[in-house]
Amino acid sequence: MPDQKDWISANWLIVRHRWLWRRFLVAFLILWAIYAALLVGVDAWFYAWDPAYLLADLRDALLYTTIVAAVLVALTAFALPYRVRKMKADTSRLIDGLEIETDVAGIRTSSAIGQLSLTWSQIKRWHENDRLLALMVTDREMILISKGQVEATIVDSIRAHLNNSVEAGLTP
Repeated sequence: MPDQKDWISANWLIVRHRWLWRRFLVAFLILWAIYAALLVGVDAWFYAWDPAYLLADLRDALLYTTIVAAVLVALTAFALPYRVRKMKADTSRLIDGLEIETDVAGIRTSSAIGQLSLTWSQIKRWHENDRLLALMVTDREMILISKGQVEATIVDSIRAHLNNSVEAGLTP
């Protein structure tokens, strides 16, 4: 059964890939634009257009956005271990007896909750770190394989099939 470090590693692997840089920057810029529009609009309404107010409002909007972003990042970092422990407690019983088989056609898994069979072409991309191999079927659906819970030959076999499929459009 995967331990808590596997779950935290999986969460950071996906969070880092999906959110932390590109989407964080986009959200930061959108929030800054909203703050700037509000501050500039209020000052323009009450004091007419003045370049000194405009620059001060843009600076203040940047300061407010930075503070809000720092608070949200800190809350996410502190809440992540709790969310991971809860997710592990909720789903760890479902992973008991997980079996993985691979061949030229694809990958098959079976566990207490059922069976899954995927061809290699159904896996859109994959990510790997020292603890996990994440096979992304869609942007929200993935298969996480804990390297500590399966034999090294299975992980090597999956990696070899994925590396051979990169030419067919898969991107690591």
